[in-house]
Amino acid sequence: MGFARKTLFFIISLPLAVLTIYILVQVWPRGCNAPITCETDVNCGGAVEIKRVCNGDKVFAEGQRNSCMDPGSCQASCQTSYEPWLIEECKNGCEAGTCLQ
Repeated sequence: MGFARKTLFFIISLPLAVLTIYILVQVWPRGCNAPITCETDVNCGGAVEIKRVCNGDKVFAEGQRNSCMDPGSCQASCQTSYEPWLIEECKNGCEAGTCLQ
């Protein structure tokens, strides 16, 4: 291999090596037996809203909610629940999943 080829190979290889080391340090920290699963709910897929419903004067979303438990730790894991979650409270009542004006 000529000098120019070796230099080009080095220039291309170095950023890839640095990136690989950075990813390993960030995703697979010391003391963990595997990469960290999640750091936020977004890493688990977040919330998937199927429909909105009224319960009294409150609007709730029904669907699948994916949450990160113990975020950023070696024990981090994604958990899925199917419970409704509060979207907003209505001042003038609620109908068909929306607040009345």
